[in-house]
Amino acid sequence: MKRFIMACAVIFALAACLLSAVFSGELYLPSEHATDPDVAFRAAGDHIEVKRDGRFEKIELRGVDVSSSIPGHAPTEFAVDAGTWRRWFGQLLDMGANCLCTRRVEAPSFYAALRAFNEGREHPLYLLQGITVDDYDQNSHVDGFDDAFLGALEDHARLAVDAVHGARFLQVGRVEGSGSYTADVSPWTLGYLIGDEWVPNTIVYTDKARTDRAGFAGVYLATAPGATPFESMLARAGDALVTYETSRFGEQRPVAFSCDSATDPLAWPVGVRDVYGMSASVDTEAVVATEAARAGVFTCYQVGNAGCDALLSCSDDELRELGVDEAGITEVRADGSLGVYLRLLDAHHAHPVVAGRVGAPSTRLLDHALAAGDECGGMSEAAQAEMLVQNLEAARDAGLAGAFIHEWQDDWAARSWNTLASVDVLKAPRWSDAQTTGQGYGLLAFDPGGEPVCVVDGEVGEWEGAPAVAATGGIEVGAAYDERYLYLAARGAGVSREVPLYLALDVTPKSGATAWDARDLSFDAGVDFIVQLAGAEDSHVLVQERYEVERVTTLREMLGEDPYMHAPEPDAPTFTTIDVPRRRAVLPEHVETPRKTGGMDAEALSDLRFDMVETGRLVVGDADPASPAYDSRADIAYGTDAVEVRIPWGLINFLNPAQMQVHDDYYEHYGVDGIVIDSIGVGIARGGESEPVELGAFDVEGWGGDVAYRERLKPAYHAVRAFWEGDAS
Repeated sequence: MKRFIMACAVIFALAACLLSAVFSGELYLPSEHATDPDVAFRAAGDHIEVKRDGRFEKIELRGVDVSSSIPGHAPTEFAVDAGTWRRWFGQLLDMGANCLCTRRVEAPSFYAALRAFNEGREHPLYLLQGITVDDYDQNSHVDGFDDAFLGALEDHARLAVDAVHGARFLQVGRVEGSGSYTADVSPWTLGYLIGDEWVPNTIVYTDKARTDRAGFAGVYLATAPGATPFESMLARAGDALVTYETSRFGEQRPVAFSCDSATDPLAWPVGVRDVYGMSASVDTEAVVATEAARAGVFTCYQVGNAGCDALLSCSDDELRELGVDEAGITEVRADGSLGVYLRLLDAHHAHPVVAGRVGAPSTRLLDHALAAGDECGGMSEAAQAEMLVQNLEAARDAGLAGAFIHEWQDDWAARSWNTLASVDVLKAPRWSDAQTTGQGYGLLAFDPGGEPVCVVDGEVGEWEGAPAVAATGGIEVGAAYDERYLYLAARGAGVSREVPLYLALDVTPKSGATAWDARDLSFDAGVDFIVQLAGAEDSHVLVQERYEVERVTTLREMLGEDPYMHAPEPDAPTFTTIDVPRRRAVLPEHVETPRKTGGMDAEALSDLRFDMVETGRLVVGDADPASPAYDSRADIAYGTDAVEVRIPWGLINFLNPAQMQVHDDYYEHYGVDGIVIDSIGVGIARGGESEPVELGAFDVEGWGGDVAYRERLKPAYHAVRAFWEGDAS
């Protein structure tokens, strides 16, 4: 009996291993076309071609990045259903897009929706399927040849190939889609994109630690003489991908390698590299296709700010050494460096070049200055539309094979480096942070709430009947909130932009001022923020100095000071502007020291690369998307004897407004921690008043995981549609 049980166990184990190998793509019957693979797309010369009616035709890639990000869900939850995907595909096609780019393998519903949408269409949506490495492994101790890196790339490559061919019957993953992939979208898959934005430290570590792995000669991809170990690793990964698809499915597609402006192969001056931390470079020209690789290779540059900033930092002579002509130098000095940068990249490569992550964020705060000397805090949706079209035009004029817009929809889960320490990143998808640059790149907006709680346009009809939470001298204040803002409306005779109003907010019970020395105002409770409403030129949100988050998150990095050595008093009567750090471009004269010495200490580099910008300054305008005067940055709107204001949750130190969690006392916890509140104190005063301000309680509950939103196409969608002229060929 024991032998029988053992035999059964062995048989079951072998069967499980066999099934696992089949389901994972490690065991399969080779295709009968493996020796003569079919090629429907190829990289040829400086462009991409698609086969139609037996002939190859040149195609301009008019692409858009897509993901499964919707409010209330992280992208890796894959919560977008097939019906939503099909509706979005129709909007993208109507806009003139002809290609989608996914950064990872999506859920089976995505591929099923794409197949259903494309079948029978003369002009379908093509797919560039991304293959990447988990962020943890990218930023860990491993080098590029480690199994957690190269092994993961190869595993993800097999999954991607199986997914687009509808031949992965069971997949369970951590960051990739899960389920059964049975929808074959290979007729519309134009290629695979390996990587996203490589971490420079991983490149440097690989190149120094794996000198014995430099050079590679595969069946389909090989390296040119002088290739670095990291470039050789990319060739290995690409060769494994082409080998697998050729052998199993008898087909080949172009393999694209992702690069970015922080690791490009241009010959930047040493001083400029030092300033921008450009410690590594990857040259995909080192990866070459053999005669057996009939579809070829191309490069997709994730266009960021580093390359454009670096051009701005070069002297005229250094620009000439890079290959920039006199017209290009003039263009750079006029802040038109993207076109010049793309032309340099295109000239460097013999194979096609595509611009990836071409985008502009419509948020009230930017984490990067738009140009040298720029003092703008944010970008309106109208400015986003204008800049996006300019960038697409620059890619086309540079002779690139196409461009991919970043991105289709606003991503509530996205974070930005200068607000990362201030929010609960695990709960980020539950609310929309107008302070986070990464959330505003979409062509499709997710506006908060199933219906508008308040439209900040000066029309106060929605406030009729709302109870007042504070009052003074005949002026009443109402309050409301949604997944993005706290709204306040002051109504009463004499309310106008000529008469300053001060709205006091008590957010945390741990600290707060009972007086404001700059305006000789006093309060009957501790106040954390003052909303100063004084017209277009002098309206701000001010923070009590004890509750200034940037003091504890950036003071040491920016000024080299310890914020805990001399902590402000809990009831200090001083209020200050709300500032955040921002990257900026560096002018050539400021790079003189590192240019001459080849080095600079960290504090001096910080002074060059970063500045502080006031994010608490409030903009007067009309925030109604249906209005001809619409300004998406508008925080304040004046009406007849009334004023409305909306305040982003992130601006008033909410860690997670879905649960009404605010920042706790920084000096008790030595950093940012959270505390839950159930009410916000609200008070109002007019300029010149001397009576103590009485604060009323505005009860708040949050919304937990019950997130409400509505879709809206931004002006950028219509601008891109006009630029592409609706041609999806």
